[in-house]
Amino acid sequence: MRLFRKVALEVVALAVFALGLIWLSGAGVAKQTANPMAETLYTKLQGSFGGGMMVADTMNIDATEGVPGLKTPQETPDNRETLFKYIKLFDDMAFKIKNRYMEDIDSKKMIYGGIRGMLQELDPFSVLMEEDSYDRLMESTHGKYEGLGMQIETRDDRIRIVSPIEGTPAYQKGLRAGDVIYEINGTSTYKMTTSDAAKLMRGTAGTAVQLKIQREGVPDLLDYDIERAVITMKSVNYAGYFPGTNIGYVRLSRFAEETGAELKEAIHQLQSAGKLEGVVFDLRSNGGGLLQQAVETANLFLPKEKLIVYTRGRSDDSEHRYYSTEEPLLPDGKLVILVDEGTASASEIVSGAIQDWD
Repeated sequence: MRLFRKVALEVVALAVFALGLIWLSGAGVAKQTANPMAETLYTKLQGSFGGGMMVADTMNIDATEGVPGLKTPQETPDNRETLFKYIKLFDDMAFKIKNRYMEDIDSKKMIYGGIRGMLQELDPFSVLMEEDSYDRLMESTHGKYEGLGMQIETRDDRIRIVSPIEGTPAYQKGLRAGDVIYEINGTSTYKMTTSDAAKLMRGTAGTAVQLKIQREGVPDLLDYDIERAVITMKSVNYAGYFPGTNIGYVRLSRFAEETGAELKEAIHQLQSAGKLEGVVFDLRSNGGGLLQQAVETANLFLPKEKLIVYTRGRSDDSEHRYYSTEEPLLPDGKLVILVDEGTASASEIVSGAIQDWD
């Protein structure tokens, strides 16, 4: 009996050790592991259990099997098997790099680099958003910060200006949508992340930042010395009348949490100040923002129950349609919308929807 217990304990210990090695090797199936020691132990364990040991392959596990009411998305065998084949390849490569490269590798940086590589195969707007990036996104929809006042992105290994925020130091100094930031305080932006670029450009109000800018059509780099300021995020930067006319002008710089309410109030003030016959609605260099605010903005100008925009994913039930729900603020007035190459995202939704129903 004691001998039996001893053998049983040895087998269990060997099994735990082998499974640990198999897990570390990153293979989904034990026999496919690149670890020779794990393979040897796997073979011994198979013999110990008379071939009855089961090692799960995640590719073949159906978590909903036998559970009433649950269904998994249907995929063709080729797509499913191909996906897991390359997941295993990615997993195996990460393991080999981590364990065989001549220098220590930061696991997080390596895996995040792989994720960014996947997203680069999609489109310029699909990005990995870490905590710092998300915090900056939230700042752009509400609140204030100390810096230069611009929206930036990474494209072609450089930091590119999506849009300077109106009224900020970046806007006042003449930075433009599409400008490429080549250097920040003497530091090259080649392969720099937007997070690192933002950290370099932000700082105490009143201090200066030196930028080197590449602009399309200009052969030499442009030098800018810009003083940081407290950036207060507003949507409606200006609303007023053209002198001697009944035509109003409204400048909208972004789509944030209060954009719809700000714009509605601005138009009401114009209507109270005079006989408003039309509005020039300026969306130039407006890089967009929140989808819901785009819907609310279009809702102010379109007749009731008009389709503004719809979103669609891969599944049949993923489509969402957004309609105008109120009567327009200018039912008989004229509306002109100004756009340029910096008009994007939510701005395009608004201008496109209004043009479609014109």
